[in-house]
Amino acid sequence: MRRLALALAVVASALAGLPASGASALTLTGSTVKNERLSDVRFATPSLHGAGRAFVLLPDGYADDPARRYPVLYLLHGGLGTYVDWPRQGAIEALTADQDVIVVMPDGGPAGWYTDWWNRGRGGPPKWETFHVDELVAWVDATYRTIPERRARGIAGLSMGGFGAMSYAARNPEVFGWAASFSGAVDITRNPATQTTITAEAGFVNGRPFGPFGDPVAQRFVWRAHDPLTLAAKLRDTRVILAVGNGRPGPLDDRFSVGDVVEDQMYASGRRMHQRLESLGIPHAWDAYGRGTHSWPYWQRDLRTWLSDFLAGAQPG
Repeated sequence: MRRLALALAVVASALAGLPASGASALTLTGSTVKNERLSDVRFATPSLHGAGRAFVLLPDGYADDPARRYPVLYLLHGGLGTYVDWPRQGAIEALTADQDVIVVMPDGGPAGWYTDWWNRGRGGPPKWETFHVDELVAWVDATYRTIPERRARGIAGLSMGGFGAMSYAARNPEVFGWAASFSGAVDITRNPATQTTITAEAGFVNGRPFGPFGDPVAQRFVWRAHDPLTLAAKLRDTRVILAVGNGRPGPLDDRFSVGDVVEDQMYASGRRMHQRLESLGIPHAWDAYGRGTHSWPYWQRDLRTWLSDFLAGAQPG
């Protein structure tokens, strides 16, 4: 009970805290404490049509040592998903039970594609990159006891979120020092299947198939400006992880699994990114683990495998 009371006090303090100057457009409107570690926070921001949402997961014992600061991992969900996915399907609380890290899991829209939307040249809302990188990061650093340095700020995601992690890291190298893609769409300019998926999802969910990046031909410059493969050189000083399976049923699939074409496409995309980074002489981890489908057991394993790498690099020295 004492820990829960302390956690409630932490959230109350966050509600009373003023945003950092970089987060001046972001207003905290509410917070629901799920347990002593996990809170569901809500924001008002002109960057989005509706409320901005995120889960914040604190390390065990966060309230016990008011002087201690922690690295922060921003963890992104996939396409047609939501910010509740990592807590509900990703077992994030269990995966981080003994880890000294703050995890922030923001909503990115079911087909938001982690960008400030092109919207026929008019721009957003929705402005997902502005909400996540400019506003939310500043708010988190102002509200919680973070280590507000790029070495201690990582970003990772699955599928669409893998794209978001690499795109954000490449476009904002001063913000994130570590980036990981789990089965991510890290090549959106040379992969017609991924372009079709992006436009189809945006059309199905929002009625605007060319909303995120515009037409793949007419607005190719917009696609390239967000494409991790095109922006690979900007990751030179970032610790990069690329983890992906080949789409064939693997050790974490049930015996009825027949594999999937999505993971096969993500493998091809990841391999192109790996080859591009190699050609640029940029160190990175290429975790092509062979058999494995586009599914949660593998993404949980990816995070379990690579979280220690982020935390090791987040330490000073």
